[in-house]
Amino acid sequence: MKFFNTYKVKTNRYGYAVLKIPYTAKPGNYLLTARFADQTIKNIVKVKQPLKLANVIVKKSAKKLVITAALKGKKAFIGKKVIFKFNGKAYIAKTNSKGIAKVIVKNSVLKKLKVGKAVKYQVTYLRDTVTKIVKVKR
Repeated sequence: MKFFNTYKVKTNRYGYAVLKIPYTAKPGNYLLTARFADQTIKNIVKVKQPLKLANVIVKKSAKKLVITAALKGKKAFIGKKVIFKFNGKAYIAKTNSKGIAKVIVKNSVLKKLKVGKAVKYQVTYLRDTVTKIVKVKR
């Protein structure tokens, strides 16, 4: 369980207190405690992972490798900068209108990879990093 900061929130005209969790919060479970007078209510809030990746299989003889990352919550994140790291090199891409960012790895990089090996790649958005694997086939 992760602990966050303390916030003071006023109620609206209907008596509801609303706290917006910053989009920079890392995925995980957070304890939310609300206090008023002598009453305390506790609840666990789950911040979901907005960054979605897939394991990829590529042939060594392929002309290129396209790696994609989806950045979505209730809506797609449009125009956000995403950093890909593959085989020691960083690639930067922005998300499109559907919240998908993609980079193209050239053939010259693929030729240097060994067949049968799994190469890790990672994608970072703000402070959130996800790692997946690219398997190299003949």
